[in-house]
Amino acid sequence: MVLGGRIRQPLVDSLGNLADRANIKGFAFEYMTAGRAVVLGDPGPWICSGMTGGVVYCYLDSEKGMDREALRRRIAIGAGVEIRDLEEEDVEQIEELLFLYHRELLHSHQEEEADWLERVLSVCRSSFVKIVPLKTRAKPLQTTE
Repeated sequence: MVLGGRIRQPLVDSLGNLADRANIKGFAFEYMTAGRAVVLGDPGPWICSGMTGGVVYCYLDSEKGMDREALRRRIAIGAGVEIRDLEEEDVEQIEELLFLYHRELLHSHQEEEADWLERVLSVCRSSFVKIVPLKTRAKPLQTTE
């Protein structure tokens, strides 16, 4: 899955209410158990709550303020996930999904977005991180009892 919609203005997280200005309005990838997703814009708050499988690739746009710290602020409190650098197989996964997305952008006459996506693809290796579930947890991060 590719979630398009790039960040168009610099992020100002100090204003609060991250969902108001995000591309995804909240709780993306909640209880994700498998699969892969690419996020090109702001994933919004409370991401990856309850995530136990799969991988989420996030595009970092430091020019707009979407860096690792901004991404950490969007991860749900208590989410058992971590942000990691890409491995070679991750680059291949991202490229596969983005090439398909690029084709669809061209097919639907969204040439400006397709051109932007080509630039993203050219820096794919250095501009993405992945969010994955922690491998093991000795005890739950929070209790619901």
